[in-house]
Amino acid sequence: MRKLKFVFILSFISILAFAQTGNSFKNTAITINENAGKIDTTGTEFGVYSNFTFIPGNKLLFYDDFATGALGDFPVNWETGGSGEVVQPVGTTEKWLSLQRRSGYLPVMDKELPENYTIEFDMLTNGYGKGKPISKVFFAFLPKKAYSMGRAGSVADLQILLTSYLSVANVENFGSEASIKIANRIDRHLPDAINTKVHFSIAVNKKRLRIWLNEEKYVDAPTILQGKLGRYFIIEALDVNPEKGQFAAITNFRIAEATEDDRTSLLQNGKFSTTGIYFNTNSSVIKRESYAVLANIAALLKNDPALKLNIIGHTDSDGDNDFNLDLSKRRAMSVKNSLTADFGIDDNQLSFEGKGETEPAEDNSTPKGKANNRRVEFIKM
Repeated sequence: MRKLKFVFILSFISILAFAQTGNSFKNTAITINENAGKIDTTGTEFGVYSNFTFIPGNKLLFYDDFATGALGDFPVNWETGGSGEVVQPVGTTEKWLSLQRRSGYLPVMDKELPENYTIEFDMLTNGYGKGKPISKVFFAFLPKKAYSMGRAGSVADLQILLTSYLSVANVENFGSEASIKIANRIDRHLPDAINTKVHFSIAVNKKRLRIWLNEEKYVDAPTILQGKLGRYFIIEALDVNPEKGQFAAITNFRIAEATEDDRTSLLQNGKFSTTGIYFNTNSSVIKRESYAVLANIAALLKNDPALKLNIIGHTDSDGDNDFNLDLSKRRAMSVKNSLTADFGIDDNQLSFEGKGETEPAEDNSTPKGKANNRRVEFIKM
């Protein structure tokens, strides 16, 4: 993995995650770099993320950060034919779905996935190293609802190996839906991506499949999703054994449909809104994976120097009203500062304000609703 080209302060904390072993619990030490992925609000370089081209879909279909899940239980918005549970590393506020043994994990949705969509999630691993057992995790695109690749009949998948390094191993399709068989070995061994947190971004555009790990794209297969492959998505774990000290988990999982682009929405409606600019929890610090969305907005402004946009921050209803109002204003200001400092946009083209939780886009009673309410809106002035 390429090293970051800009300097930021590293703050490491050691935490404990609880992995169930039979009827007992085992403490597993995990180290997380809390500042990885942050952008200073005054504007700074994006480093290697300046090559990151992933743009999340604009219509959120599914979101789960497991915040409402009961620790030790399987989350209500997921289905499995195996096992898994919600865990919370000690000293953090994040909850995770622990992937266990040989299990497939299917997000609960009302209907099959559309032709064009994106998927994003964080994955945390621990307990892997030289001489220790290997685990596998598959990102699988299925033609029908199933809890495992074998039960789906046909599949396209990316295989991830967890050993002394994280390996992006191979991508392939097979089965009756795949009229043209595709198999490609990637074999990228990433020692800095194991026993830590990484971010996966996936884009499906009809037959085309692209997958990024952090800032780098590892898969770009133009015709791998043939027939109905990709109408369902599962994460399938193989030999992730907590009793052997192995830990693999996901959180901040989102699926969004890609419909009209920002330019079209701005021309037709005079405004657009995005949930694709990400901030740290209760913070105005922008995450680096927001780069492509900000770059796209910057391109609109550069192509039309007369265009002026008012940036409006919105939050969900968690927490105090006054805090949320202030937070939304600070987040909008961070976006403005990034556009001017990182992308060279004229300060006179931008203004900002915050509206807190006062104008929800959806009901705040569900994780998806809250995620849709945590948005940044751009209105033509």
